[in-house]
Amino acid sequence: MDEMSRPTRTFLLRSLRGLGMIASILALYVLSSALVRSPLFVVKQVELDASGRPGPDEIRSMSGIRPGMNMFSLDTEEVSRRLETHPWIQHATVVKRLPDKVLIKVWKRRPVVLIGVQGCLYYMDAEGKVLDMIQPGASLDFPMITGLEQDVEDARRCGDGRDLQQALSLLRVLQDTPALGSVSEIHIDRSEGLSFVLEGFPVPVQMGWSDFLEKMIRFEKVLPSLASQSNAIERVDLRFSGQIVLKQREGGKGRVPRGNRTETLADSDPSLHPTT
Repeated sequence: MDEMSRPTRTFLLRSLRGLGMIASILALYVLSSALVRSPLFVVKQVELDASGRPGPDEIRSMSGIRPGMNMFSLDTEEVSRRLETHPWIQHATVVKRLPDKVLIKVWKRRPVVLIGVQGCLYYMDAEGKVLDMIQPGASLDFPMITGLEQDVEDARRCGDGRDLQQALSLLRVLQDTPALGSVSEIHIDRSEGLSFVLEGFPVPVQMGWSDFLEKMIRFEKVLPSLASQSNAIERVDLRFSGQIVLKQREGGKGRVPRGNRTETLADSDPSLHPTT
């Protein structure tokens, strides 16, 4: 028999390789089909690593994972995306634990402030995400942001807007100054800027829109003296560079610090400037 020509050998080798690839693909298809139909790889248990809102039943319902579902047909990324549409869920991961277990881990958003919108109260997290309307009996032990002019849907869409983000920035500065105590309210005024009220000093303190840290350092130094006479003060204004302007209540009496001495509220000073 004549020796097989080189082109013929090349053709046969390529054909054999092609047949091998086809056989491998068919084998994988048969195997995957068997796994998808196999009763050994079906969901029997869904474990949750989460606490608070939303509750376990709601998370399981949103995930769409049901006992008896095949483990290999379960799209974990799609389940994660679905869970993250919930306003209280910041991030979710879904992991398969063969042969029959699924683990869902959820990171919840944490409310840090209440916002008043159209006569209703909502929770908001530190990123400006509106979480949910507050129901009767829910916790109200949070500072409150007031003065928002948009409706709640605008607030949900515009959580990165100037008003809310500036108010949240001010809240962070206030909470990082322990000597001030708890914050009661931050008020937004489009023309005047931001102001706040402390639980231990129920007098509005005007801050404007910027330089919160510098103003807070200035205010912290005189707060003990001002707190002792809060009944005589109607408003504290920190918007002017290097000054603390006090507005006296009508008929109020009190004294304010100036260096190592004190002056009446009606007197003025570069650092403490009362007005009527």
